[in-house]
Amino acid sequence: MYDSPLAIQSFAEFSEREKQLLVCWDDYLTKKKVPSGLRSLISSSWKRCERMRVSPLQTQVQVVSDQYDLLQKKVENKLLLEVAMPFMEEIFLHFPTEKIISAVLTDACGVIIEIKANQKSLSTAESHTFFQGADWTEGSAGTNAIGTALATGQPTQVFGAEHFCWAWHPWVCSAVPIRDPLTNKILGILDISGEKGLVLAHDLYYLVSQVGKIEHNLTLHLTQENALTLQTLTDSMGDPFVVIDVNGTVKRSNVPAKMMLDLKEESILFNILEWAADPLEWRERLSNIFEEKLRSRNGTAWVAKFYPYKIAGKLFGSMVLFKKEWSQRIQTSVGHVARFHFSDLVTQHPSMLNLIEVAKKAAFSDQTVLITGETGTGKEVLAQAIHNHGSRREGPFVAVNCGAIPEELLASELFGYEKGAFTGANRQGKKGKFLLADKGTILLDEIGDLPLKVQTYLLRVLEERMVHPLGRERPIPVDVRVIAATHKDLEQELRKGNFREDLYFRLKVIHFQLPPLRRRKQDLPLLVDRMVAQLTKGKRKPSVDPAAMRVLEAYHWPGNLRELRNVLDRALFYAENRIGLEHLPKEIVEQARDREAVWIMSSWKEKREPLDEREKLLWALEATRWNITQTARILNVSRMTVYRWMKRYGL
Repeated sequence: MYDSPLAIQSFAEFSEREKQLLVCWDDYLTKKKVPSGLRSLISSSWKRCERMRVSPLQTQVQVVSDQYDLLQKKVENKLLLEVAMPFMEEIFLHFPTEKIISAVLTDACGVIIEIKANQKSLSTAESHTFFQGADWTEGSAGTNAIGTALATGQPTQVFGAEHFCWAWHPWVCSAVPIRDPLTNKILGILDISGEKGLVLAHDLYYLVSQVGKIEHNLTLHLTQENALTLQTLTDSMGDPFVVIDVNGTVKRSNVPAKMMLDLKEESILFNILEWAADPLEWRERLSNIFEEKLRSRNGTAWVAKFYPYKIAGKLFGSMVLFKKEWSQRIQTSVGHVARFHFSDLVTQHPSMLNLIEVAKKAAFSDQTVLITGETGTGKEVLAQAIHNHGSRREGPFVAVNCGAIPEELLASELFGYEKGAFTGANRQGKKGKFLLADKGTILLDEIGDLPLKVQTYLLRVLEERMVHPLGRERPIPVDVRVIAATHKDLEQELRKGNFREDLYFRLKVIHFQLPPLRRRKQDLPLLVDRMVAQLTKGKRKPSVDPAAMRVLEAYHWPGNLRELRNVLDRALFYAENRIGLEHLPKEIVEQARDREAVWIMSSWKEKREPLDEREKLLWALEATRWNITQTARILNVSRMTVYRWMKRYGL
């Protein structure tokens, strides 16, 4: 027997084929054996129906339990319905209005969620439970176009007695799976069902064409819907990424592309970059994956890899990923490596989240950055994250604590010296920190402690991009990104005359102020969880008692993140399976309770009616977790008075 998706090849076969199929079906009923005169598509389906114990004499199918379930299915398939409805309307209008014909859409489970038909067709369909909410999988309805297309994943036509159940023998049905353009998963089935005399007009290939249009429109919807997600993902990449159309016009680019290639939307890529090959040849190559060497305006050499950008097989342009040529990549000096990334900055605080987003953009700029904040707020972590995220991440990261080096040695440490430059100097001379950081980043930590004389040298380096080692006649060009950090108020240092105004503004091109931990209390559970995991190194991870967490949240953390880490490290030394109040430093517990108690006492004043003596006592006891000494301190009475009141009020 021929094996075709079409039930009948020509109208001349109609009567004979109809009789053959009825004989096959009758033979199956009497002999209980699937006959050989069927298309393999149909015989395989009948065998499945046998295994699922489907009755060939049934006249109804299963229906979803209630209208709520149907509504839920429609909500889940909202996009599919929106996209498919115009094409279902086209299908319906394609056939004569007086004919019994229905255009049907099911979900991925074979349940009808939409039907387009005239009144006559609807009346006929309803008598066979062919309506919204009906389950037309093979297990529910036997061999039919919807169920069999769902089972095989292929376009399917089922004619007359090819249906396993006799009640559907008057019909011819054609169905095509609709697939998710990205995952290829079946989203639903588009079906045409009608009188079997329409078998030739019932064009399966026309239905395939309509499904192709639906999938194309789904692609457009998904592209628009996921544009923000795509932009977020590409911005997180460290290398430039652009999408161009077939004319080379930049339609989308990530932050590294904008900063490192100086690209703008609607720029012509090939007018901005210098090409090693003839740029006219690229148009013919866009449909393939290929690599091209080119150079940006600042002289940086790149290898660009082009990937064709197609929708439904049609070429729309190319996606281009840029990588620096290996010859330009820098070997990082031993010990001069940044360990932290933006993923190490754990936060849910809005101001911190905004700071991180701006810092990610700043990572691809060479402008100087000033990071300010109290001691222990994570200034060096942010500096390293900026380095590791940006275009200099393969270069060295050199950190210098300006407050830890004696004033007389600072200049030689920062800028280096030639051999014999001064008494006691290294015989071979010494590279300064700026030269060690060439092609990378230098962090000048505690910049507020830099002596005025050295500030003058630093200002010259920032302006001229050259260093002048002690004892050397000619300066040396240096390519370095400068990040400065301090816990001091530099504006106050300006007023005191301790810091140069011109250097201050030269450093503060991009400024980040890190908030203290006491202003990020909502981050404490996240930070505690991350730090405990890091300190235990995955070996064991004790839980934190709610009472201990309340104390951590109430404490004001003058040492910020550094102090929190030290407190947790100490607690983990004593704790086994949990961290409780007994594992926290006594001074932290007491201070936290005092602060919480002060808050409760201040809330008394907000009450419209004054509290009586018993209520004040009860509030104070609860605030201090029934600590008599602290309760007495809050109420400004003696401990004996507290005991006397407790006895008086039965507490």
